[in-house]
Amino acid sequence: MLKYEDVQEFIKENGFENQIAELYSQEEQPGLRSLRMSPSKHSVDEETERKLIEKYGLEKPEPEQIQSSPKVIVQRNLASKVIDGIIAIRLDVDDKWVDLDLIHLQTGVRPIQRITGLVTQYEKNGRNWEIGETKSVDRSSVKNGNFFSWKIPKEAVSDYFEYDLRVTESNVTTRFDNKGDRDPIHQRYNFEVDTYKRLKANGGQRHHLVSAKALNDAGFSSGDAPCIRMITEDHYNTPNYGGATSFRNKEMRYLQNQEYEKLLQFEVDALKEAEDSEGRYRNLQVKYYDAIIEALRDYHDYFGIEI
Repeated sequence: MLKYEDVQEFIKENGFENQIAELYSQEEQPGLRSLRMSPSKHSVDEETERKLIEKYGLEKPEPEQIQSSPKVIVQRNLASKVIDGIIAIRLDVDDKWVDLDLIHLQTGVRPIQRITGLVTQYEKNGRNWEIGETKSVDRSSVKNGNFFSWKIPKEAVSDYFEYDLRVTESNVTTRFDNKGDRDPIHQRYNFEVDTYKRLKANGGQRHHLVSAKALNDAGFSSGDAPCIRMITEDHYNTPNYGGATSFRNKEMRYLQNQEYEKLLQFEVDALKEAEDSEGRYRNLQVKYYDAIIEALRDYHDYFGIEI
């Protein structure tokens, strides 16, 4: 829509270039931060992380090149078809907050009459997305900038947000929504690490970096072993999930020979070959990088070996 010649002329003639650039700016999108695991209570210091990267050849995730996708309506005079203005709604998501921003580009700007509607959280539960919480929106005389904020910390293994709004301007109501978009910038991950006994699945599954069967058969307590909260489909893609007998036999040999660092390297290398069920990352090692760093640190403590 913004590519039309008369729209570009309207933007240029009225000096709206900076506002349009801000509307699509990645730097202004706090939701980009949600694509990585937020720091947990067991955060790993930089020196330990550096050592683990070198020891196990870990690959860091590359910065996500995700562009904001605001919903834009160009207002035109019903009689002359001349552009009166541009209205855009943008949803921003971070680890604690969900915000809605209004961009109203108009010569002689006046507030939007009214914005009403609903913002809905969807939480991952197993293989399905289910409605979590909802929040109503009802604002009058809305000016440029933020017009809705919702504090909603992460709980589920993953969640995302949709909005369905009605914007009334000059007594004309227009629908703005992102329903069904599943935009990655509006999705959050919650990949925490703890022992199997303490970690809650929260709609996902608990993944033993070293399989529970191999640990138990070798005389270890799998309940006390570090685990990663994973999306269910990702857990199914891990190499030691379910009946991977040959893989677990190799784990057993490393455990019986007390070759713990070789075992952990074996697990890391296998995750580099495991597919991201969402198709967003090269492999599960990259997708769960932060959690794997933490789990490796905890497994060194668990096996009683130095990093």
